[in-house]
Amino acid sequence: MKSVLLDTHTWAWSLTGDNRLSESAIFTLTNAVTVFLSPISFYEIGQKVRIGKWPEMAECVDRLPEILEQQGGSIAALEIFVNGLTSSPSSLISKAARSL
Repeated sequence: MKSVLLDTHTWAWSLTGDNRLSESAIFTLTNAVTVFLSPISFYEIGQKVRIGKWPEMAECVDRLPEILEQQGGSIAALEIFVNGLTSSPSSLISKAARSL
């Protein structure tokens, strides 16, 4: 297996050793050449910790990018598909700002 894009919970469960992570998922994680995580996952974890729905992640919430890097993972590029074109959020914001 070459690359895998992790779901927020899959990555978090791998950090906390949660038993909900299946043997198949563990195999996939350990055999992937490249592991990607969406930048939205950092936001999702932070928000859930903030509102008290994910207390077990509180101790590492400030170090999530660092932890991903230490694991050899990468932050996936965030692109937006609009009207048949793929664009980064920053370029869409720039275009919107120019039109004001």
